[in-house]
Amino acid sequence: MASTVRVVMHLRAKPGREEDLKMILAGLPETIPKEPGCLQFDVFRNEHNSADFVCLEEWQDDAAVDTHRDSPQTAQVHRALEPLLDGGMDIRRYRAI
Repeated sequence: MASTVRVVMHLRAKPGREEDLKMILAGLPETIPKEPGCLQFDVFRNEHNSADFVCLEEWQDDAAVDTHRDSPQTAQVHRALEPLLDGGMDIRRYRAI
């Protein structure tokens, strides 16, 4: 049986945009877990660097991640995030070994 897929998304806010990024990210746990195949979605902020955020996700399978990634809603969120980021989004998939 295949294990679930974990996605780790690391984001860093541009100087002065930390709270703007926080506001967008704080709303995601209300909506993304309602998507099919999403088992968990959490957002964390580094307590020693207020510009450093990470989203930790767990999905039922790769198909669920792909559906989420390719959705218009995800594209809309990414467009809102882009001007707030210092660098791009670092998004990685993991599976238990």
